[in-house]
Amino acid sequence: MNRLRNFALGCMAVAFLGCLAVNADQKSRRTEIDVPYPVQVDQYVLQPGHYVIRLLDPAASTTLVQILSADEKTVVAALQGIPITRSQASEKTVFWFDNTPEGKPRIVRAWFYPGEETGIEVVPRTNKDR
Repeated sequence: MNRLRNFALGCMAVAFLGCLAVNADQKSRRTEIDVPYPVQVDQYVLQPGHYVIRLLDPAASTTLVQILSADEKTVVAALQGIPITRSQASEKTVFWFDNTPEGKPRIVRAWFYPGEETGIEVVPRTNKDR
């Protein structure tokens, strides 16, 4: 069942990449994305538009992520993830998604930087975590 779920998530990620324009920066993992439809990351919903994802402080943590406005002046979301690995790196940024009911924002499960097998899994906070 896990293999089928992972396969489905991988297929959805590849489909999403077809709609996603991405530029990336190695050290901070800075990645520019164009979101074509609402996407949920942890408890934040990104509306369609241009965003920047990056590590907050790569020297201190490789799993503390910021999502910024296109001009990088506004922090839209900040979250602590956990490391996750995949079997093979790709040349492009890859996002994995959870299954979501139709009409609801797609939920980002993980983010992989180009050329890396290790990515960041989004671990949703509960109300207790706030």
